[in-house]
Amino acid sequence: MKRSVLLTLLLVVAAGGQSQEKPSQVETGYDWQSPVKADTPPRDMPIKYQWRVTEKRLYPLPPRSRIRRVHDPAAPTWANNYFRLRKLYGELAYLYMSFWKPEERLIVENQNMWQMSAWLDYYLLTGDERIRSAIRDWADVRYKVWSSDNRYFKAGYWKSQDVDHGNEDIGYTVGRWWMLEPGDEKLTYLVESTATLAGNWSEEDVPDWYDWEKHRWKSYHLGSEHIGKITYDTNQNDHRLVQIVLLTHAATGNERYLKLAGDYLDGYIERLNQLGPEEPHQKYYLQGFSYNHEDPRLGRYFNRIRYHFLESMANPLLDLYRMVDESKYLLAARKVLEPSLPDSLYTWVSNKESSALANYRYLSGDHFMDRAVMDWVDKTRDYPDDLYQYFWRPLAYQDARWDWFHMHWIRTHPAPTTYGLAYQITGDERYLNWMLEGAIERAQMIYAQQSRPETRYESLHPEGAWNDWDWRVYILAFEVADVLFPMVGRHFAPGGEYSNAICLYDVRFFQSDGAVGIPDTIAVNYRPTRSERRLVELYNAADQPQTILVEPQDFLYTRVAGVQVKGGTIVPREKDVQVALPPHSLVELDIALAK
Repeated sequence: MKRSVLLTLLLVVAAGGQSQEKPSQVETGYDWQSPVKADTPPRDMPIKYQWRVTEKRLYPLPPRSRIRRVHDPAAPTWANNYFRLRKLYGELAYLYMSFWKPEERLIVENQNMWQMSAWLDYYLLTGDERIRSAIRDWADVRYKVWSSDNRYFKAGYWKSQDVDHGNEDIGYTVGRWWMLEPGDEKLTYLVESTATLAGNWSEEDVPDWYDWEKHRWKSYHLGSEHIGKITYDTNQNDHRLVQIVLLTHAATGNERYLKLAGDYLDGYIERLNQLGPEEPHQKYYLQGFSYNHEDPRLGRYFNRIRYHFLESMANPLLDLYRMVDESKYLLAARKVLEPSLPDSLYTWVSNKESSALANYRYLSGDHFMDRAVMDWVDKTRDYPDDLYQYFWRPLAYQDARWDWFHMHWIRTHPAPTTYGLAYQITGDERYLNWMLEGAIERAQMIYAQQSRPETRYESLHPEGAWNDWDWRVYILAFEVADVLFPMVGRHFAPGGEYSNAICLYDVRFFQSDGAVGIPDTIAVNYRPTRSERRLVELYNAADQPQTILVEPQDFLYTRVAGVQVKGGTIVPREKDVQVALPPHSLVELDIALAK
């Protein structure tokens, strides 16, 4: 669970007598007062999705947006949905940029940067320099605070902190910023400083965090000056540290970080197979009663079973398998995932769990989940997903009683990425469009809540006003990002804190001159089919031909082994493939990647 303000901050505020004034808004160029209609599909777009959040419930999107809307009546429905979602995510990023200016006090206060977690992805997709500058401004301030050895930090880390909240921003936001400028000293420092402590490699006088003989981190509280009671129990937050060391390996190429991730996960697999008395939550989960609200055995271990097991450990295992190609990590991931079906598909965070299943499916070629997934989708696809009702109340009394922090309300409708998983299984574009439509509606809901002072969390809960924290918006935000960015080459795995996949890229798309991003008139549908093969659809909505580059990322794949094209022309080059797209046309690529 997030902490909006650290105890240290509370002491500072108490000593000062009064809280500081909130920073002024950043100018966005938007007229926030003029009402306009919500972003609805054009009349010529076929749409199936049952829209339960109506225009009357949505605050209007900015009427003077700097982000162009692209629509082409000749385009496939999925392409126009993609254009809409890309625009809407940009609107959300600009909205959040208007909330805060980067300030040192927000770093000390443990500013929860969840709303920035996919800004990097949006920049990589669009090349938007405003987003890039905002990320750099935050990174520079964070580097200044972390590297200063001040009251709160030493050796680039908290002097005293728990491994959950101290590492949230590092794992799903800050730790990926190095992709903005690979090799940049400050950006690399922001992820490497934590990983260096995690493996006991620091040259400064700091306590050892990791026990290499027991293959475990020593405590839930790990800081650069203080370690808590040695219990070898991180309350199942080990996955945060595994994620960070894998990100650091990708950023630096240093094999010691890969060795640390392997050492921990090898020990984890051994404990998973033995199911000793120190791992009761694993035993309960594998025995299959982790979702039964009425089971009295669940109460004590509920948090560990649901929040820090399936969502936490499947993807680190898959990430390491992707990097080292050792089947034991794939087998362990299946052991974690198999008991989750079908129950994981109808909890509210099934957007994350569906992504974990999809990640496993294409890496392994194992289709064990296909029938359970399609049975769930077929039974529920016509039942509306009432986001407005979800937003304000639980769906049932037992969920309000058992579901931890409102995270696991029962769904009445497939999650967006569950539709994506159905599309991966069947190739049926109806599921692709329903996935996109669900993400579009979520983006509108977030904008509606966050753009109005009277409905933002700070107005409803003044005690939490410092970081504008709202669990429901938090979950919905990742449901948007985890639909859009895997479509353009990001690992088919969830962002955010739940599954803790490292969310790197198999390939990136660039403009013809090598500039970051691709034109806003090109829609991308990037579809993994098995471990090293990708099917890519590209639609050019412009009135003129366009050329882009498809380039493998050298921390996982170094070259394109082969490519077939339909509808356009390609020129394979040393490090990338040049793709020419005719106007108003669909181009299909079948790409084989090689390490």
